[in-house]
Amino acid sequence: AELHASGGRQYVYAAQRLPLSLPTVRPTPEKPNPRMGVGLATWSAGGRFLATRDDGAPRALWVWDGASLGLHSLLLQAHAVRAAAWH
Repeated sequence: AELHASGGRQYVYAAQRLPLSLPTVRPTPEKPNPRMGVGLATWSAGGRFLATRDDGAPRALWVWDGASLGLHSLLLQAHAVRAAAWH
């Protein structure tokens, strides 16, 4: 497990083996403009990594490696990811 601190809070991430079950949500068809697809995307400062959030799995933050065009990491949060920033 890794410990990360941000804004006075501490976060612990534990490595898991694949396959992994992701909690998902379905869009509500009765609502106008349902959230679907990639709702968040941000590139790292060096341009190598891209962090994304799919609105169908809002607790997951996907980190893609632009050099290999493959998945680098998947961070599963306790709550929905509202924003992401690189430091």
